[in-house]
Amino acid sequence: MFSTNDPSVFGEELVSDQRNFAFFSRFMVHQRFRRVRSDGFGLADALYASAFAAVRSRGAKIMLLNCTPALSPYYERFGFVRYKPAYC
Repeated sequence: MFSTNDPSVFGEELVSDQRNFAFFSRFMVHQRFRRVRSDGFGLADALYASAFAAVRSRGAKIMLLNCTPALSPYYERFGFVRYKPAYC
């Protein structure tokens, strides 16, 4: 699914230590807890922010996320970028 040992994608410095990477996949929030607050964020947003802060505090520099192409725009609003085509 993720290839974190390719220096042409991530650079020599990052691939030399796999602790630079964190993986996030199959995260779900039940629909009754997906309500969005008045500021535009909901429970799922808070959980993602917390997860990101946790992996950064442990030294990860890149957080990789696996999702369907339909969810990509949701994650891109948090700063995630597509690093390879879907389903390769």
